[in-house]
Amino acid sequence: MDKQSYFKSLECIPASSLSRMQMLDNDLCRIPTNVNFTSINTYGLIEVTLKVSLENKQVINSVTCTFHTHDKKSFKGRHLAFRLTATDGTQHLIGTYTRPYAIIEENIPYPSKPTESTLKTVKITYKATHPMLYIAD
Repeated sequence: MDKQSYFKSLECIPASSLSRMQMLDNDLCRIPTNVNFTSINTYGLIEVTLKVSLENKQVINSVTCTFHTHDKKSFKGRHLAFRLTATDGTQHLIGTYTRPYAIIEENIPYPSKPTESTLKTVKITYKATHPMLYIAD
């Protein structure tokens, strides 16, 4: 991401549905048009943090994506990939059809006061040798 942009929408898909995706480069992919992502109803912007480290003489890219939602359904227990859409229209993919899969954590609050938030916080963590992928048109 060369310029400042924000992520405005997030969608998910079972990782196995991406078996026909093409890796065009280490950070670029193409997804077939016949795959159907499911929209996630997020509240506010989606926070994404990218980190690059060296582990056992290999470059490891870590992506952490955090969002808030009123949605009660659970994302845990499934191998999912996620498509992010930025405010500039570009799309990015977290995860692929193979291991390693994204790790999903959910924090569901039960507030003690009516003025406190009831939004569920979901944190997606993905570590791989390739970075978060740009999706080619």
